[in-house]
Amino acid sequence: VEGSTTLAEALGDQRWSVLIENHFQVLAAIIEKYHGQFVKSLGDGTLSVFPSAKEALTAAIKIQGAIASASEEPSFGVRIGIHTGDVVQSRGDFFGTVVNKASRITTVGVAGEILVSDATRAMVGARTDFSFSEIEPRLLKGLRGHHVLYRLEWQD
Repeated sequence: VEGSTTLAEALGDQRWSVLIENHFQVLAAIIEKYHGQFVKSLGDGTLSVFPSAKEALTAAIKIQGAIASASEEPSFGVRIGIHTGDVVQSRGDFFGTVVNKASRITTVGVAGEILVSDATRAMVGARTDFSFSEIEPRLLKGLRGHHVLYRLEWQD
């Protein structure tokens, strides 16, 4: 959630905790509908895993759509970052470079964006139900080299 610290301070901890919990419930319902697992919340962010890139991208589009169409105030601006690969699972949590890279991709985006790695883009191939635009390769904190990223276009 972009600007969450400022928003939490303005609303107060009690109101903020209710709003963010409601937000997480909306996300979890969408994630589960597309066969994903809402693993955990990380303050104002979340970690989720999916069995396929297609399901992850579809859920991301639905999440951004739900947030954009919400009429409640205050409105949230959400960044989504997606990366595909093998993860290490231990004690109900997920670890590894894949998780770290997805987190770093998220920080590159701005509210309303869905950014994906080149690996995720490659996994969905030439599917016509997704539209991407390449963005300038980026350095990602803690990861070597420049990384090719794509913006998943989700708005009509």
